[in-house]
Amino acid sequence: MISEFIVKHRQTIVRVFLAVLFALFSYLFLASLVKPLYQDEGVFLTIGKGIVNGKLPYLDFWDHKTPGIYYIYAGLFQLFGTRVILYKIFIWLVSFITGAFVYGISEKLKRGSGKYSIIIFLCSVVFLEGNYLGAGPFLGLFLAGAVWLLILYPKKKWAYVGSGLALACAIIMKQTAIMSILPLLIYLFLTWNLVHFLLFLVGLAAPIWLLVLYLKGNQSFSEFWAQAFGASTKSYPADPIAKVLSSLAETFTRIWWLLAGFLASFIDIKSYSKQKWLVIMMAILPTYTFFVRPYPHYWLQVLPFVSVLAGIGFLIFFEWLLVQKFNFMAIVIFVGIILSFWYSTLWFKWVTENLNQPRQNEQAWVVEKVGTLDGKLMLVENRYTGFYFLTDKEPVTKYLYLTEVNEGESARQKTMDALENGHDITILWPKDQSYVYAKEIGIWAEENCQKIAEYPALDLVIYHKD
Repeated sequence: MISEFIVKHRQTIVRVFLAVLFALFSYLFLASLVKPLYQDEGVFLTIGKGIVNGKLPYLDFWDHKTPGIYYIYAGLFQLFGTRVILYKIFIWLVSFITGAFVYGISEKLKRGSGKYSIIIFLCSVVFLEGNYLGAGPFLGLFLAGAVWLLILYPKKKWAYVGSGLALACAIIMKQTAIMSILPLLIYLFLTWNLVHFLLFLVGLAAPIWLLVLYLKGNQSFSEFWAQAFGASTKSYPADPIAKVLSSLAETFTRIWWLLAGFLASFIDIKSYSKQKWLVIMMAILPTYTFFVRPYPHYWLQVLPFVSVLAGIGFLIFFEWLLVQKFNFMAIVIFVGIILSFWYSTLWFKWVTENLNQPRQNEQAWVVEKVGTLDGKLMLVENRYTGFYFLTDKEPVTKYLYLTEVNEGESARQKTMDALENGHDITILWPKDQSYVYAKEIGIWAEENCQKIAEYPALDLVIYHKD
């Protein structure tokens, strides 16, 4: 009886399953809008704001990323100002567009899998920090777009230009997109067409050449190269692999169904087309560079492709269960995924209510307090870079943060010299210095500056040097 009911109402059961997942995602979407700005977000937004005010990346600000993200936020700053909520909504719009690419690729590869792939993608975004105002969501967007063009329009010449252009945009967003060149080139060789290959190279080379000319024109190319490809590769120490794996295990446990679906997609690997192999390569080949740090947002680069395969895997597995008459097992798996996702949603709800909401509230109070203090200069510890963006204060040096990556330029010493020689400087520093890189600055501020206020949720102390 139960088996017959499942077979008869299969489509309804699938719709209910997807509707419940979408309802849980809708809560995650709304809750994800409640959070303060964190380090990378503050850096990117501050540089974007600086560009609008006539400053240049690499010369007036030090950062080890490629410049695309700065100019996107420069454009958005002219529309949104410092209204952070609008940037948060925009970054979700980017993920929704990426989701449309995911759906299109998945449907092309296996009809009926798109609805699974897109909901898996959207439900995974939050847990991989895709709601952060970083480069990751744009990386996923452009790489997914590059593959979408090749798979859906394989006979159109413009698609190859567009695919190369999308890959170039991804590289301009973040250096790690370079790792996605190889799978695309392998695919182009497997489907060899000289005209298509040359058109792809034209699309890839043109934006990068224009970027080089632009950087040469404003005399920032040498600094760009030193920071984005010099310091980024030579001065960025890897964390112990055990620490990385432990942290990532906690992250991916919350979205285990993404990995389960991905693995299930290999059930019929013998019948895979060249297009499917492209998606597999895009999902796997770049990942070896992600194990240097335990940062979930690194994985946004491959999330669209893992999601495509996961959606296909779920459809293949559920079809196999029905063929084998394991109908009840399919329902058990559906329920297990929903309960697991519900539990992860409850965890995120706790984080939002107990950590993010209080911190966001205090962020607004700090901005208000800083606005009452004399002077135009400010120094903040790495986690508070968002206050450069949210206030009208200027950084004391071009170093918006202090870590190993800019120690080659004596960034700590230059910052300390600027503090000791400057006047009317506001300092935002953690009360607990356990995880602070430049601890000597916090000690100096406590000994030489006036303590203005403390904010416990942010673990932040405001100091002022007359």
